[in-house]
Amino acid sequence: MRPRSLLFTLFGDFVRNYGGEIWVGSLIRLMQEFDIAPQAVRVALSRITADGWLRNRRLGRKSFYGLTAQGKRRMAEAASRIYKLDNLAWNGEWLIVTYTIPEKRRVVRDKIRRELSWTGFGQLASSVWISPRDLRPQLIEIAERYDIAPHLDFFTAHYRGPAENQRLIDKCWNLDAIQQGYAAFISVYRGKLDQQQPLSDERCFCEEIQLIHEYRKFLFSDPGLPDDLLPDTWRGREAAHIMREYYQYIAPGAHRFFESVFIGHPDNAAFIKKLGRHPRLDPFAEELRRQQQQYSAVNL
Repeated sequence: MRPRSLLFTLFGDFVRNYGGEIWVGSLIRLMQEFDIAPQAVRVALSRITADGWLRNRRLGRKSFYGLTAQGKRRMAEAASRIYKLDNLAWNGEWLIVTYTIPEKRRVVRDKIRRELSWTGFGQLASSVWISPRDLRPQLIEIAERYDIAPHLDFFTAHYRGPAENQRLIDKCWNLDAIQQGYAAFISVYRGKLDQQQPLSDERCFCEEIQLIHEYRKFLFSDPGLPDDLLPDTWRGREAAHIMREYYQYIAPGAHRFFESVFIGHPDNAAFIKKLGRHPRLDPFAEELRRQQQQYSAVNL
């Protein structure tokens, strides 16, 4: 695993739940578990900070890294997909986004394509992307971040033919390839669950980072389609339940080790104290609660 990818997983699964800010010395110690050299950690942190995902604060001779507003939004979006077990019902609408970004901003145009793909959109045609999920808040955030609001439009519609909705799925996503990825994930982690070997806290920490790292890869390929548009044999459902089961097995030890190393910024001391010695919440229960609140708000 590359240092940059490891750091994103570490901030998303641990640091953001502990006040969102951590001493660089703690990060270096945690990354040692993956044989990442201190200099490599510092270089990766510098680049992620330059990209706008992290911010750096100094206190005396110590440096602390925390998520920016942009980083918090991205981590929240990733968590909503990683810790989701069930899909909400689909209302039959497609969200369609089109853009006409000038050639002189082609670098931004390439970034927009990657952002849309990561967010869960599929490319239907040149500069036309679709999703069955309500991703309007994400679109607004992307438009603001890259200053492309004048060049972007989005709207909702129902597909009226000449074929079925499945035709759009086949055009925009390769479900067979995603199924194969899930099958490989299931094979590895079903084996780990069946063994149930006692693990040290350090090993639990490494296993949790590896688990989230591997599962997070599906965010780049699986758009999170509603059940109405998925085959009955969709392996993503089984993978989600296996991920949750293994996560709950290793999480207590993983967080004990993290807490033994973690030093946060003093500004967050009251926050940490308020949460208690074990600030970790069940991310699956939290995500289910968030989804239910979102669904209730939409249907008021």
